[in-house]
Amino acid sequence: MSDPWVRVSFSVPAELMEAALAWVQGEDSLGAETRDVAEGKVAFQLYFTAKGCPEAAGQRLSQALGRGIAVEIESVPDGRWEENYYQGLAPFSVGDRFVIYPGDPPEAEGNREGRIALWIPPGRAFGTGDHATTQLCVRSLERQVGPNSHVLDVGTGSGILALAAASLGAARVVAVEVDLEAARVARENFRHHPFATKVELVVGTTAMVSGWFDVVVANLRSGILRETMADLAYLLRPGASAVLSGILAPEAEGLEMVAQGRGLEVTGQTACGEWVALELAKPR
Repeated sequence: MSDPWVRVSFSVPAELMEAALAWVQGEDSLGAETRDVAEGKVAFQLYFTAKGCPEAAGQRLSQALGRGIAVEIESVPDGRWEENYYQGLAPFSVGDRFVIYPGDPPEAEGNREGRIALWIPPGRAFGTGDHATTQLCVRSLERQVGPNSHVLDVGTGSGILALAAASLGAARVVAVEVDLEAARVARENFRHHPFATKVELVVGTTAMVSGWFDVVVANLRSGILRETMADLAYLLRPGASAVLSGILAPEAEGLEMVAQGRGLEVTGQTACGEWVALELAKPR
C-alpha cells in the first residue's frame, strides 16, 4: 500500500507572495502549486508524505510572514494525490499560440485548436503557466522570438518559457536555474518535447552563461531581478530586448530605475491583476 499523503493549503495577499514563496522553497515538499484567487490573493498547495509533513506549519508560516495565516492540513489517504490532482486540472490556453496540459504527455497528442501543446506537470518547480506573471512573459515572447533569435530564460523553473521560445523557432535557447531540484524538473520537462533539443540547461547563475542574446526573459522575484540586472544588461546584444516579470505593481517604478541605471531603456509595461511585466531594450 502507498504511503499516505498530506496536503497543506493556505492563501496570502498578493503583496506577501514573495515572502510566502521563500517559505515554501525552504520546506521539503514533494509538490507545490500556486494559483491566483479572488480579491488579490494567491493560493498555495503543498504536498508531503505523512512522515515528512512539517509540524506546526501554520505557526511557522505566520512567523515567516509576520502575520497570522490560516493553514488547512488534510490527509490524502490513498497515496494517489498526484493522479487525482492532474485529473482536476484541465488544459488551458496561454497567450495566442499555446495550450498547457498539466500532466505527462500520452504517446501521441495533436495540437488543440491549432495551438502549440506544452506538457508541464505541477511539481516542486513553480511555473505551470496559469500564473499571471508567466502569461505576461509568454505573450511577450510570442511577439519577440523569431527563427534566428538567441533566447535566455533566467530562473527557468519548470522550463515553460524556454520551451515556448524553442517552439517558436528560436535558434538557441539557454535556460538558467540555480535550484538543483527545479533544474531536475526542467530537464525532465524538456525530455517530453522534441523541439527542446535546442535548449541548453545551465545549472547555476548567469555568471556561467556565455554569448549575447536577442531576447532575455526573467520571471523572478523583484529582489532577485535587482540583483541580476547588471548581468542581464551585459548578456543582451545591442538592440536586443528583455522582459522582466514577477513584479508587483508598486515595485515596477523602482525596477525601471534600476534598469535605466544599467543603460537599458523601458519600452513598455503590461499588467495582469496585481502583476506587471517590464519590457526593456538595450540601445544599439
